[in-house]
Amino acid sequence: MSTVTSLFGLAPTDYHLFCSLQNFLNGKTFNSEKQVNRAVENFFQSEPITFYKEGIDKLPGR
Repeated sequence: MSTVTSLFGLAPTDYHLFCSLQNFLNGKTFNSEKQVNRAVENFFQSEPITFYKEGIDKLPGR
């Protein structure tokens, strides 16, 4: 039986990024695709390097 995550090719480690992005975007309203793109760029630029390091550290080892 397929799960939603396997249907979309997402791994549990993807949630580090997507949950944070969703929380950042919650409650915001956009009138154009340009506004959405700007908001997502602002999210990525506003996160400290440690945010990305923690996400990388959660990745399974090879």
